[in-house]
Amino acid sequence: MGVTGEPAGFPEFLAVLRRSRTLVLVTLLASLAIGAVVSARLPVRYRAAAIMLPPDDRGLPPLTRTERESLAAGPRAPGPLDLLETPAGLAARLIRSAPVRTIAARHLPPASAALLESGVRSWVTDEKVVYVEVEGPDPAAAAEAANALVGALDEFNLNRRRNLAHSLAVSLEPEVARASADSTPAGRAVLEPLASELARARRDAADPRPSVELLEAAHAPARPAEPVKWAVMACFLLAGFLGATAGAFLRDALTGSRAGAGRAKPSRIRERTRA
Repeated sequence: MGVTGEPAGFPEFLAVLRRSRTLVLVTLLASLAIGAVVSARLPVRYRAAAIMLPPDDRGLPPLTRTERESLAAGPRAPGPLDLLETPAGLAARLIRSAPVRTIAARHLPPASAALLESGVRSWVTDEKVVYVEVEGPDPAAAAEAANALVGALDEFNLNRRRNLAHSLAVSLEPEVARASADSTPAGRAVLEPLASELARARRDAADPRPSVELLEAAHAPARPAEPVKWAVMACFLLAGFLGATAGAFLRDALTGSRAGAGRAKPSRIRERTRA
């Protein structure tokens, strides 16, 4: 609205700003300076991501009911395919689980290990690959932690496979010994499959093959993910412009009201003189 109460058009809007150009300029400069100070003081965060194929479930023991329930109750990561029913979804959940983070922390310096407490994200893409992302103030530490998580998941799965094979071998050894002591045809018939199963269990217990495939290792990002300094500056500049515009119209309205009151006062004096 203009001073007269009629709707203000764009020419009048520009005229109001022109009349209060000093106020507008000072407000914009102050907003820009405050935005520069705030953006410089905001903590800088970097994000590094590693890309991996989910582990092959063959040869891995299934998760226990308690382990599956704890994973299902945990926070979900972004991604349409992050499901426990898929190998990729299970891998994305395990990456964020406490056992895998504990294994990764053992191979990291304290600064990088600290990022595993709250800066880990993982999700599954449509190509069924798993992204492992770590966020932190140090780009090299974030990349180191992301790669360590992939290695920790591989170690976690290898331990599961070896523990299963070792338990199977321990349970088969007495049976193989009893079958070896039995010289009857029935004992010899049982010995061959038991010995074959025991040999396979021992091979699996010593199998060093990795369970995950690292498609792309995480690298230290060159640019921070946040804050985006130009966006912070733009927000402060916009707020300053809105405040300057409101101040200019308020000043124009107050100036017009005082001018109107000043014109009305001589009119009342002339009316009294005529009376």
